[in-house]
Amino acid sequence: MHVGHAKIPSKGDLIEQHQTGVTRLGYVWYADQLQVLVKWQDGKSSSLRFDRDNVSILATDEHGQSWEEGLAQEVVTESRAA
Repeated sequence: MHVGHAKIPSKGDLIEQHQTGVTRLGYVWYADQLQVLVKWQDGKSSSLRFDRDNVSILATDEHGQSWEEGLAQEVVTESRAA
C-alpha cells in the first residue's frame, strides 16, 4: 500500500529508521495509512508517522519473521546466562 509517495510497510517487515545520525532496526507490529507501530531491536517500541519519520523497508514479512526469531533466541540465551 502507498501513502502519497511512501510505501506502507506490512506487519512482519523489518524496517530501518534514520534519525539525527542514528540508525536503528525494528519489526513492524501494525501499520495503517497514518502510522507504523514498531518493536525496535533494543526492546523498545514506538509509533512512527510517514510525514515526519525517515523509514526504509529492509525486508518483507518472511525475512522480518526470521529476524524476530533470532532476536527472541538472543533474549532467551541472555536470560539463561544471568
